[in-house]
Amino acid sequence: MRVHSTQSTVLCSETSTEIDSHADTCVVGDNSLLFHDFHRPVNVTGYDDSTGTKENCRTVSAAVAYTSPEDGEVVILVMNQAISIPGMGHNLMCPMQVRINDVHLHDTPKFLTLRPTEETHSLIVGGGDDRIVIPLSLQGVMSFFPTRKPTLM
Repeated sequence: MRVHSTQSTVLCSETSTEIDSHADTCVVGDNSLLFHDFHRPVNVTGYDDSTGTKENCRTVSAAVAYTSPEDGEVVILVMNQAISIPGMGHNLMCPMQVRINDVHLHDTPKFLTLRPTEETHSLIVGGGDDRIVIPLSLQGVMSFFPTRKPTLM
């Protein structure tokens, strides 16, 4: 995952990008902007056998937009070699894939940390003056951050 650019855009419907330690690659749904197809279809089986297998899913590069609640800055995050699942309303981020690509994921919730900081329970992209900290929230036991489909401008 990489920060592609920062810009302001028109707001679209918001969804979430969840941190999913059971996923072996990132997965994007309808609220992502697909911009490259690797033409390498895959079959996807979920953790629950009752959902069956989704066949011939596209392997893509896709972008999601995150808007900072502090200053309104929009960050475009790019996920390469993600699986596209049409009809899925959220995105799944694979911690291993994120970390392999030099993005720092601190997935321990703040309430389980002795001395929480801004970096606790966050996604950190880049470094130095270009460092972007995206705080994570909890829904049940799932860590996530709000995202939406970027607009073309």
